[in-house]
Amino acid sequence: MSFDADSRLLREWGMYRRPNRRGLPTWVWLLVATSLAAVFAIAIWLSQRAPAWRPPSGATRFVSCTYGGRVTAWCGRLRVPSDPRRPRGRTISLRIAVLPATQHPAAGALFYLEGGPGGAATASVIRVNADFARVGRARDLVLVDQRGTGGSDRLGCPNRYVRGADADAVTTFLRRCFARLGANPRLYTTSVAADDLETVRRALGYRKIDLYGGSYGATLAQ
Repeated sequence: MSFDADSRLLREWGMYRRPNRRGLPTWVWLLVATSLAAVFAIAIWLSQRAPAWRPPSGATRFVSCTYGGRVTAWCGRLRVPSDPRRPRGRTISLRIAVLPATQHPAAGALFYLEGGPGGAATASVIRVNADFARVGRARDLVLVDQRGTGGSDRLGCPNRYVRGADADAVTTFLRRCFARLGANPRLYTTSVAADDLETVRRALGYRKIDLYGGSYGATLAQ
């Protein structure tokens, strides 16, 4: 029995015995494509992130912080003398939050002063960000927790009901509270708080600043 050299039988001889070359499964290609897309998106996000904010002085280090999960600020701390008359004595730490101006460089700063007395300025970051949006285009919005409030060596009396019309009861309550504070209340007054604001202004490197305060904050501003 003879075969033609060009016959189909000879051309296809053994082709069904050779193993088929299979490509990678579809899920592998999908995984590779998804990974590449994620890497590309992260690279774009990193390239568009704003550089770390630094005050005009460049001396105080601030870190990014978020309020309410939606307002990004820059937070830092500054140590100041507990007693301004003794600059080398005990110190306390002031909490500071800054909403940087959207225009660079900033034309200056507005310091927001909380009311109360007893309110912490940094607790109002979300509201300040909304209410002072136009001011924040050109000026940094600076919020400093006044000493004795918020994150600045907070002092507080027990949450107890005292009848306001009973002067003796109020006096007794306050004396007991002051005795337990472990700090000199004379160093937590308005004039000392004003000294702290001046220290913060100098440390951050601002020249002239704007002040805004409502209620007790207006008294501090004056």
